[in-house]
Amino acid sequence: MFSIVSSIVFSQEAKLGYITLENSNSIVIGSHIKIEIFKPIYDLGKRDSHTEIKITKYSVKEKKELIEKYTLPENEYIEIVNAILKINPIDLMNDFQTVIDGDYTTLKFGSIDASVEYSVYGLSKGDKDTPYKDFLIAVQSILKSAKVKIYGIN
Repeated sequence: MFSIVSSIVFSQEAKLGYITLENSNSIVIGSHIKIEIFKPIYDLGKRDSHTEIKITKYSVKEKKELIEKYTLPENEYIEIVNAILKINPIDLMNDFQTVIDGDYTTLKFGSIDASVEYSVYGLSKGDKDTPYKDFLIAVQSILKSAKVKIYGIN
């Protein structure tokens, strides 16, 4: 039974060809950050395939966007995918919060022919005990792998 379950889980992981996380705060200049994780199409079915991560953020000091790229270890990619697949969209829709001047966080993921997008306004570390917790865990997992800190989230 373990091999059946792991095969199903792996096949779900392999279908995420891209993951994009964007975060910004409208009142904080230069706060927009975009983290993109790509698994090349030709690698989707391979267990030891490589995954690329690209981090784009604006530098107020240099007055331009800075881009970092590197290869994401497979175990980190699997951890991120598993966290994303735990998000229940009903939880995100049922928890209404009134927030003033909070961060806007968008998580997009998918394959060649399908995609999903979740957006949450006002996400914070304090959401670990709310219906947003699985979304928060997925976001924190991506931020950890990208080595990015966002005040109030991780």
